[in-house]
Amino acid sequence: MIIRCFDLGGGGLKTALIKYQNGIPKLISKVSQLGKCDDNQHIHKWIREKVIELNIGNIDTEISQNYFFSFSLAGLDKLRSRKVKTIKMYKLFKLPKKKVKQIGDGNAHLLASLKMIKHIPKGRIWNFSIGTGVGMGFTNKRKKIKPEIAIKLFFDTDNPWHVLMPRTKQAVCTSGSAIAFDKILKKQNKSNAITEFAKRWKSFIEDQIIHNENASWGKPDTIIFTGGIIEHHDNKLVKKLKQLNIKVNVLTGPKYAGLYGAGWNIISDYYQKVDKIQLFRNWLEGEFNSSFMPARIIIRRRFESIENIKVANDMKIEKTFKDVRGNYILKGHYDHIQSCEQFKCIKNSLRELASKILVIPEWSKDYRIWNKNSSLDNIVFVQLPNGLLFLLEGNHRVMSWWNSGKKNDEFHFYIISLSSYDAGKEWWQMSECKLLSEVIHK
Repeated sequence: MIIRCFDLGGGGLKTALIKYQNGIPKLISKVSQLGKCDDNQHIHKWIREKVIELNIGNIDTEISQNYFFSFSLAGLDKLRSRKVKTIKMYKLFKLPKKKVKQIGDGNAHLLASLKMIKHIPKGRIWNFSIGTGVGMGFTNKRKKIKPEIAIKLFFDTDNPWHVLMPRTKQAVCTSGSAIAFDKILKKQNKSNAITEFAKRWKSFIEDQIIHNENASWGKPDTIIFTGGIIEHHDNKLVKKLKQLNIKVNVLTGPKYAGLYGAGWNIISDYYQKVDKIQLFRNWLEGEFNSSFMPARIIIRRRFESIENIKVANDMKIEKTFKDVRGNYILKGHYDHIQSCEQFKCIKNSLRELASKILVIPEWSKDYRIWNKNSSLDNIVFVQLPNGLLFLLEGNHRVMSWWNSGKKNDEFHFYIISLSSYDAGKEWWQMSECKLLSEVIHK
């Protein structure tokens, strides 16, 4: 099996060919820096021209020879400054869909470390990839890689890369990056620069990870470092961290971890299965909640005191009730919907109301599912870890069904809190139509 691997980072795109034989990966070409696509170029044309220009292969020939293609990805602004139309690499590069896989850079580096470090220690593994930015990934205790949302859950933020390094009071993605190290190096000799950089990482790991009392479920037994700065300075960072008596086992990962991780992604089943029910259960019981009170108690109290919550002038709260599964449901409506602009305002005020009732963590504020396949074709579902918000848009057929033949000027909504994890399991498994039917006919 031959795989053309791509690694997207701060310096743009780089590539190499990797051959897997008897389970062992081997680079069979040099690692080539392709850079960044110009804004006025199509990415699929640019990549073909660039590979031929550098005399490192021919993409179309590789397609005809049944090569696989795999991508390790940081932000796509590093591929081209002008926004791309899709995040699917097979579409952007015009490659056969069944021959293409992609993986986030943090998990790519972690996957390479798990596969290529001999005698990897027992327990939960974290991997930090340090380049022009910082990538993160971690496993459970069985060394299955957790989905990327777990990093957001651990730090309780949608931007874990912006968590502060205590030593500098700056985001880890800048203060802990190779660019930050180069700035230190301009002011100090190499030995002192490595010491200062190691102290930054020690403070971040110990204060923000090891002593994070709200997320004991994710604390590492071993931390691995990969990326450009590690490759350029051997394993001096890890040696210095050990000298500073960091309170966790630290290791250096493989060279070219992004490329190797992309390759392993073709043949490995490495992700921990996302257990939505367990995530939901942990959330309700307060495990991911920065406050001391479990989310389920906060939600119950808010529903029970709904009369104290200020709502928009044209919004009518009909009732709140508790279903047989223990879920709290708020039913309400608007009268006399006359225009699309008015409807946009309604959606905004509903989201605001939902945020006052449900406990919504920072990382989930924009976590939305737009339903396109249901027979109720104009219903919008906003799905949160601990609740569901149903909005019904103004399609005439649906509105007629919803309002039992009333005029198309009334808009109903439901805010549903999944108030127990047993109830949550049943709700997750229901189809949208069945779920709505149960609520509507209450």
